[in-house]
Amino acid sequence: MKSNLRRAIALALATLALGSVRVQSAAAGSFTLVQPMGQFRKLHTATLLSNGKVLVTGGSPLAEAASSELYDPAAQAWTNTGALSVGRKFHTATRLADGSVMVTGGQTANSLLASTEVYDPAGGAWTNAGPLNVGRELHTATLLTSGLVLVAGGFQNIASAELFDPMTGQWGLTGSMNTPRYQHTATRLPDGRVLVTGGLNATDLLASAEVYDPKTQLWIPTGSMHVPRAEHTATLLPSGKVLVTGGDGFGSPSELYDPATGLWTATGTPIVSRSGHAANVLPGGQVLITGGREDAHVAIDCDSELYDPATGSWSRTGALNCGRISHAATLLADGDVLVTGGTTGGTDFTDKADVYDGSAKTGAGPALCPPLARVTLEFRSRTEKCSSPEDSTGPSILSMARSYTIR
Repeated sequence: MKSNLRRAIALALATLALGSVRVQSAAAGSFTLVQPMGQFRKLHTATLLSNGKVLVTGGSPLAEAASSELYDPAAQAWTNTGALSVGRKFHTATRLADGSVMVTGGQTANSLLASTEVYDPAGGAWTNAGPLNVGRELHTATLLTSGLVLVAGGFQNIASAELFDPMTGQWGLTGSMNTPRYQHTATRLPDGRVLVTGGLNATDLLASAEVYDPKTQLWIPTGSMHVPRAEHTATLLPSGKVLVTGGDGFGSPSELYDPATGLWTATGTPIVSRSGHAANVLPGGQVLITGGREDAHVAIDCDSELYDPATGSWSRTGALNCGRISHAATLLADGDVLVTGGTTGGTDFTDKADVYDGSAKTGAGPALCPPLARVTLEFRSRTEKCSSPEDSTGPSILSMARSYTIR
């Protein structure tokens, strides 16, 4: 008995030491724990600023997540910055052409938001901008080549779209999508048009896609994906094609959209079928996917994978220190990727931050979550443990009821 207790204490002490040490360099393709955020968060946003720092804002729990934080990659540390006037989740954050960051919509205390706020990195403060014409959550926001911001869709059955003009700080309605949708993706193509894919509406899981033309302010239907998807990712590749992967079309191959033809072709199937993950293009052109949940909508993934556009195949790379969903992943100026917060299982969520070494060229990481990360949950203090109980304000992505037809 005493021997087992001594081993447990030794394991706990080793774990705390591991969690508190900042590693300054890591092997290519591995994740390194850095200083945790000041708040436990999920459903937040994380935006790269022009000075190389990352602005994290909003999320759940709403009582704390009106706060914002800045991550400094050079110091691997967090500092507080100005707070939002309204705490929100299911919102968007977009870096504008002048370097400021605008958040739009979302939910607070079960209320849908139309408000928007703009963050000034120089002063570290938020100011209110003009409200959206339609309150939205789970929508998309895309910076156009003109400097305007296109917002489209939202929960539960919104087809309308709006344009924000930073010069006036106001919104104006533009052409509506052909299909209402939320939990979709929006990707700006090299020619300035915007591709929207998949998502949900009141009754359907969608495979349809459409393209917004800023010149005409109209949406044109384009080829449908082979598989209906929501909570998937859509990533612009250096070739100009768009890689769509994961989502509720579990076990399906990824797909490539060719803007020149408007058609989709199947490409490699990820090793782990997942939704609610994040995707980032690395400097070498590979695509890193992190986190998400597996087929049963229960298991939270620690595994990460790399997609190679040259071969159309996936390979394993390093594992996150904590599996997570509803997290954020941000490409840093040096090509590394910062992964923050998220749900770690059940209703728990985390303040943890991992940095992935983006210099990896091949996948060679572990196949499973590190065993120590699972064992140590029992021993870590609040500032070191992986997760904290969720607040009870409003539904989460994991708990939102779904009843839909696949189309």
